[in-house]
Amino acid sequence: MPVAEVETVLNEVINCVQEIDRECATVLNDVEHGLINVESEFQERALVETGKFLTGEPLIAWLTWKKLRERGWRAEWEVRYPRSNRKKCDIVVGLDPKEQLWLELKLASKAWFNCEGGPAYNDSLFRSYLRGTHRSHSFRQDFEKLTDNPEYWSAEDYRSVCLIGFDSVARPMDAEVTEMVREVQQAGSLWRLVSEGHWHDRRCSDFRISAWCWLLEGQIEAANC
Repeated sequence: MPVAEVETVLNEVINCVQEIDRECATVLNDVEHGLINVESEFQERALVETGKFLTGEPLIAWLTWKKLRERGWRAEWEVRYPRSNRKKCDIVVGLDPKEQLWLELKLASKAWFNCEGGPAYNDSLFRSYLRGTHRSHSFRQDFEKLTDNPEYWSAEDYRSVCLIGFDSVARPMDAEVTEMVREVQQAGSLWRLVSEGHWHDRRCSDFRISAWCWLLEGQIEAANC
């Protein structure tokens, strides 16, 4: 499978996220929910269909998985990692009889428009979601999950991370995201940004929603880092 076709899937993932944002259209206090309130829009539906009480990241992953399947991709949701009894990957897309794309999805919120009040900011929470400080699930740890135990992965496995971010025009998160990925690179994993999208929050143009997808291109032995 040419890498260009893998990139097509990742571009489609970002299209799905934008579509989910538009579908969060129920009005609250004269303002549509928007993606930041995805739980209010879709949590009950997910509970009926899955029997699970899904929150932000798992809920968006579930919705993205459904949309990929509607588009004809052989996608699976919450697939166990190779040789793991506990860890699960958010979405796995079958590319041909052997090749698979493993995709982890993460959210990070630096600033957002709140239907129930003024804008909310929390830099400490935002940075911890990126870096994994005092957390068991973070943006950085998704990269690590996909590069741990390299002997477990097949040559037919593509591995990717998607970050969905909420920020504002005045307080963008791009620099922090770039810094975090650079640290991952310096630790020995070669990740390439292959797809990204940025759009204004239709509810208030001072705020922004972004999505980035990185693809693993290789690893460097620790001794050479």
